[in-house]
Amino acid sequence: MTVRPFFIALVLLSSLHAFAQQNQSSSGDKGDIWIKRVGDKLVETWANGEVIELFPGKYDTFFSREDGWVERFLRDKSGKVTGILYTHTDGELEARRVP
Repeated sequence: MTVRPFFIALVLLSSLHAFAQQNQSSSGDKGDIWIKRVGDKLVETWANGEVIELFPGKYDTFFSREDGWVERFLRDKSGKVTGILYTHTDGELEARRVP
């Protein structure tokens, strides 16, 4: 089955707001992480000021071209986004949504 990128973008644009949030890394050393919708893009800003554009992967998963991290948004039983699990070749980092 071939899926056209245009269709993926339409589905994603309608739900990007669900991913916009402030998170705190579980290790504490990374500080706060902000996820924002900027137009038709999702961007992530780390405590050190670094801004990274996120690109869609499979369901609730995004990646960045800069550093190779894969980011999977975590949801509770009701479907609300509660945090992010960052995965890299050398480990994982979890960030929970700040209420």
